[in-house]
Amino acid sequence: MARAVESSTDAPRRFYRQSPGERWWFAVILLPALLTAAFVATSGPAIEHDLGLSTSQALQSNGVIGVQVEMSGRNATLKVPTGQSQEQALAVASAIDGIGDVKVDNVARSAAEERACQRLEETMGNADEVLSFAGSSTGLSGSAVGQVSALSKLLLKCPAVTVKVSGHTDGSVVNASVVSLRRAEAVRDALVRDGVKATRIKTQGYGDSLPASSEDTPTGRALNNRVTITLEEE
Repeated sequence: MARAVESSTDAPRRFYRQSPGERWWFAVILLPALLTAAFVATSGPAIEHDLGLSTSQALQSNGVIGVQVEMSGRNATLKVPTGQSQEQALAVASAIDGIGDVKVDNVARSAAEERACQRLEETMGNADEVLSFAGSSTGLSGSAVGQVSALSKLLLKCPAVTVKVSGHTDGSVVNASVVSLRRAEAVRDALVRDGVKATRIKTQGYGDSLPASSEDTPTGRALNNRVTITLEEE
């Protein structure tokens, strides 16, 4: 006589019909795994919260004020407002026991500063500000003074930005490296007179090593006698 084949759908019913003694392995093997999963699910956010709180308290205790701490697991991102030391914030957060990687971003300290920085970026975009010089002159022309003054006003309202001032000459200028540096320094001095901190200004003289145009014509040579100003975030 053929033996009846028991349907697989009876397996759950068969399990629950077993005696408590026959189900001991279920409690021994599966229950600890479930408890572990539940612990991990609840402890993760708690650890993240505690690390974030400890970091915020440590920053305030060390005089780094107004920093927003964002946690992702054990890794922290610090939103440091202008005027607060990013280096100090990084050092304080990195010393917290249990913290992982620490990233530091600069943020505006006010809505007005943020608008000013946006206006500065829109004004210059990805292009350099170019100031023209005549021949081997190292003095600013009237138009260059006006350009520097307009840039100074924006920089004063957006203190999270530094500038690189690069001087250039054409190939006929004697002592081109010295002349190009003095041109950059003349622009720096004008920015400082307008109130921009000297620490926010980097200067470099490139001589005639980076021509902007061919020197086959007077117009091309004139284009190479210049200073360029590039924005850089601190």
